[in-house]
Amino acid sequence: MNEKDKITKYLADLEKNDTFNKSKLEFLVKVYQTYEANEHLCTETENNNFYKNMSAYIQLNRYS
Repeated sequence: MNEKDKITKYLADLEKNDTFNKSKLEFLVKVYQTYEANEHLCTETENNNFYKNMSAYIQLNRYS
């Protein structure tokens, strides 16, 4: 599973999690969708870094 797929799964899991801050979830979804729509403007390395960092951020904040 690549980082992009992990993020999609994490975001779906967070939507089901009643304890997760909904405004934070909405923000993460907007950031992800905006980046995904514009990823063709970036290099493969930049894309990989973004998705790795976002995946790590979501993992760290899943239970907050």
